[in-house]
Amino acid sequence: YLANSHWLANSILGGWNITTIFHYNSGRPMGISPNVWYPGWEGAIYAEWDPSIDLNSTFNPKTFNPGNLADPGNRSFNPAAFSNPTGHNLGNGQRLYNALRSFGWKSEDIGLFKYWRYQERFSFQLRGELINAFNRHYYDWPGTSLGNKDTFGQVTSTSASGDPRVIQFGLRLGW
Repeated sequence: YLANSHWLANSILGGWNITTIFHYNSGRPMGISPNVWYPGWEGAIYAEWDPSIDLNSTFNPKTFNPGNLADPGNRSFNPAAFSNPTGHNLGNGQRLYNALRSFGWKSEDIGLFKYWRYQERFSFQLRGELINAFNRHYYDWPGTSLGNKDTFGQVTSTSASGDPRVIQFGLRLGW
């Protein structure tokens, strides 16, 4: 770009590159952990599930109240659909439920690079990079353990997509 322009215009406007990485995730299927332990049956015990109760998320970000964990606005799914198996049964639930998904997330990384060349032997690079450029934060998974009745089915916190926004600059001299 601008290879045949005046050297001053080329040194300011030419030689720029932009890089991007976009990562979008729709959320993962979740499982429910029962509060039951039978010796020798680890990992084979599932929660009792009532399939007549709708599992679709009822979470509304506008009513999220992190100051009160038991607030009905923090509910992600109806906890009445699940219970612990009784009578040494292994439970009729599933390992993962497609209708019961974690929150999706988005992450954008952007880099801007400027190159200058001096003869064929020397080059200079100026770079700026934004990791998680829009500083997105997300809701953590709701509680999925029947052992904790206070947080089961409730969203209790938020988290960053990996890390908070990171801005870094660099200079490089090549010869």
